[in-house]
Amino acid sequence: MGDPLFQFTGVTSQIDWGTMLDKIMENARKPEKIWQEEKDKLELKKGLYDELSASMKQLRNSITSLKLSSTYNKKQAELTSLEAGKSANAILTATADTSAAINQWTIKVNQVAKAERRTSDRFDSVSSALNLSGTFRIYVGKQWAEVSVANSDSLRDINLKIQKALDSTGSNLAITSKIVDNRIVIESTATGLGRSGPKASETFKMGSSNTFYLPREVNGWYPSSVTIQSGSVTYASGTDYSYDAATGTITWLGTNKPASGSDFKVTYSQDTETITRGTGATDNMALPSPRPSSILITQGSNTYVEGKHFTYNSSTGEITWTSSSQPATSTNYTVKYLYYSNDNVFYLQDVSGTVVSGDKLSGTGLGLMGTSGHTGAQNALFEVDGQEVERDSNTVEDLIAGVKLNLVGTGTVRLDVTVDAQSAVEGLNNFVAAYNDVMDWINIRLTEESKTEKASGSNKNDDFYKKFGLLHGDSLLWQIKDQMRQLISFPLSNLPNTYSSRGYLSSTTPLNIKGDMVLDIGGMRARITVSESDSLENIKAKLTGLTDATAGTNGNPKGGKLPLSVSVEKGKLVIRSTSNSIDGRTTRSDTVSRNTASSWDLLPYTPSVAAPISGALVIKQGSTVYTENVDYTVQTVENSNGAFESRIVWLSGGRRPSGNYSVQYTYDPGKVAISTTGSLSTMGFSQDGTRNSVTYAGIATEKANYGKSGKLEFNVETFMARMRDDNNGVANLMSSIMNKLDQFLGNMVDTTQVTVGTEVVVKGRIAARVSSIKEQQKAIDKRIADFENRLKIMQQSYYNQFVAMEKTISKMNQQLSWLAGIVAQLSGVKQQ
Repeated sequence: MGDPLFQFTGVTSQIDWGTMLDKIMENARKPEKIWQEEKDKLELKKGLYDELSASMKQLRNSITSLKLSSTYNKKQAELTSLEAGKSANAILTATADTSAAINQWTIKVNQVAKAERRTSDRFDSVSSALNLSGTFRIYVGKQWAEVSVANSDSLRDINLKIQKALDSTGSNLAITSKIVDNRIVIESTATGLGRSGPKASETFKMGSSNTFYLPREVNGWYPSSVTIQSGSVTYASGTDYSYDAATGTITWLGTNKPASGSDFKVTYSQDTETITRGTGATDNMALPSPRPSSILITQGSNTYVEGKHFTYNSSTGEITWTSSSQPATSTNYTVKYLYYSNDNVFYLQDVSGTVVSGDKLSGTGLGLMGTSGHTGAQNALFEVDGQEVERDSNTVEDLIAGVKLNLVGTGTVRLDVTVDAQSAVEGLNNFVAAYNDVMDWINIRLTEESKTEKASGSNKNDDFYKKFGLLHGDSLLWQIKDQMRQLISFPLSNLPNTYSSRGYLSSTTPLNIKGDMVLDIGGMRARITVSESDSLENIKAKLTGLTDATAGTNGNPKGGKLPLSVSVEKGKLVIRSTSNSIDGRTTRSDTVSRNTASSWDLLPYTPSVAAPISGALVIKQGSTVYTENVDYTVQTVENSNGAFESRIVWLSGGRRPSGNYSVQYTYDPGKVAISTTGSLSTMGFSQDGTRNSVTYAGIATEKANYGKSGKLEFNVETFMARMRDDNNGVANLMSSIMNKLDQFLGNMVDTTQVTVGTEVVVKGRIAARVSSIKEQQKAIDKRIADFENRLKIMQQSYYNQFVAMEKTISKMNQQLSWLAGIVAQLSGVKQQ
């Protein structure tokens, strides 16, 4: 293209200098056209890499939930009513968390828990004065408070006083009070009896009152005497305090008492009674009513348990022997009174007047003590697979691991805990689709060839055609495809591992083997002792919830929970690591102070004794590196606290550090080591190598094209079968693989900058490739800009030359014209 400045035709020469200059510049710009085509080609390549990055980001998004073990461990509780005409939800509701075991239970609810409740008589007005006066006391557990009522108080006033009542320590009482239908309704804040005991002693906090009350024994009985201590001080009965055994009342008598807000301990007398065994089935206690609600009987070294050997009627004091195991006739035995209290139950007592004991009809009270308005507290009673269970609350979370029960009404249901795999299946379907989209894109770009040569003239310049073949055989695409196939197809070497014992016919029959089993994982250690009477289920119970027995600085076990899950599957004891280690290796570095008073130093962890250790200890001080078995050895011993102490033992004749030195230890935090003693070796623990590939979970390379495409197929039936039989194994496997894939995808598409040496570069390889293309485009732009500057100089040079030539031609024309004039004159002279 020509610059308008140069579009001129010579006036004298009539030469089109501008067109001539355009042709010259057009030829001069031919390299620029090549560079622009190269830049356009790079822009198309960048667009292709952006497409790939977008597809891989979509793939990465699809595995967000699949990286979590909880996605695969989701459980659902399904309830089926076994009561005709009654829905399951009218009996109980249940929810299961990820830790719940897949199993089935039959639950029969015989009684739901209820809170203690007392309802007053109904009054015509809540705001009118009731003309009642007096004081009543509310007892609940260790708490008590008094409420004073005046003649001018209305029902609303009395209710407000109950709500604001505080015990002697300034705390709210464990009750609620409200007005419903012009009645005061007082209720315990907790359901059930809240039964506690048997109690030998109890701790109280000193409040503002000199009087306090022992928690009411279930039947209203109290120990015959008590002893009170606070710290090292023991208080004297009759001098410092008095005790009324009929009401459980303790009164401080002087200034020698615990300080306000401090704790003091009340020890109950262990009251007993000696009875001579009669000839009949029953014996009678001499203790008059009220009697304790529960007793224990002993004779020498023999102990007889209520409900197993005898029944006890606390109302009559009658003991009925129900077992052949009983004291001999005419022999003496000892009855020990056991002290229980119902801490959730509240009691009302008039101190003056008849506010609570009177009623509306007689105009003497509120009618709170009437039987019609009383609902006694009761515990929930139910059966799980025939086993009787009792709880204070209708919400039960400590019975079936991972399952929360909420009892609603009486009846029988079947509870099935099953895998809730919907989100996992949907997630894996989305993942496979996104994965195959990426593979399709890569396969097409790797094999397609340029179509611009074959395209018609009308679409040769179409970007759609220009893109074809630009990434044919691209090395980055080959590497991405290969690495993705390896990540999905190759077995995981650092999968949180599983050990399985050999198979047994029964999980409940004694195995007749004994010895110790020691487990190591990530610098933590625990041990169990197995006896000949233990079955697989017994061993499982001993291994469940193990805590770290490694010695801390005080010599006691550290106590952190080992990351393990233990189950019995198809007659095998299965021990799994629940660690979600991704890289499989962790290096721990500690500073240890040399104990010059001893030949050894304490390590802050226990080095693994078997496979998990992937590197020896590295002990050094400054540039000095100490050599194992030359300068030191490592020993692990059990101390007097039952904790494992690991020691660096410095050898005689070897080098020893002075002061602080460093210890490094490289290990695999996701792997377990099991060592056994005695006959436990016959359990034959081994690792299951079939559970470390996605094929185990139903994901495999598609059969078409012999798997060359790299695309995946997902077999839902296989996946669900594995989820039912090996839920934890699938969760560990899939979450580990997805975390690795996420890490790989991040290394491909992340645009964050990282420092490599002294340079700052883009982290993701695709992002780095796009960044490189942009830099190439910038270089081409600069090259074109520099070339344009040179062309402008060249244009100006040609312009100057053309102007000079035009001037020269004009001057020559003038000269020619002058010569023509001279010639004409000369010709005229000659003719004359």
